[in-house]
Amino acid sequence: MRQYAASPRIKQLISYHTEYFSASWVDEFYNVVWNVDTAAGFGLDIWGRIVGLESGRVVTVRPGDYFGFKTATINQSWKPFGQGVFYDGNPGGQSFNLSDAAFRTLILTKAFTNISDLTTFNLNRMLQQIFPGRGRCYVKDVGGMEIQYVFEFPLEPWERGIFNSDAVPSPGGVVPSILET
Repeated sequence: MRQYAASPRIKQLISYHTEYFSASWVDEFYNVVWNVDTAAGFGLDIWGRIVGLESGRVVTVRPGDYFGFKTATINQSWKPFGQGVFYDGNPGGQSFNLSDAAFRTLILTKAFTNISDLTTFNLNRMLQQIFPGRGRCYVKDVGGMEIQYVFEFPLEPWERGIFNSDAVPSPGGVVPSILET
């Protein structure tokens, strides 16, 4: 790096930086874009793309489990006869455009899914960090390759949407479900 210390172009770039950007610019950039805990607006949109949220700020709460067979074009957990409603071809549901705080929760959930080993211990730790002070929430292994996220407090509709989406963390081959008590 020292070989470029006397470069006129690098010196000019540095002088432009100090001329056009205030010293607080770096702190503002860090707080608005780079720090996920304080990011806002477009900073959170960038984080959404980084963690792989294709739908962005939109979360859809599906109406329920359908009766039928799984197909390649519809990603739905189908239920057998007597346990699900008939599917009318419209995935439907209620869509929510998430606020910054709600989108931050979705980003952190998806990031955890991307980087965790998804053990029960770590899933419980994630729940405690995402829902601090809201009440008890934990992961329960119900057997048969299924886990259950248990919430002993009511979830907001958009939170239910997050836990019904692909962002919800679960070990490979394990089906997650939600129980609100």
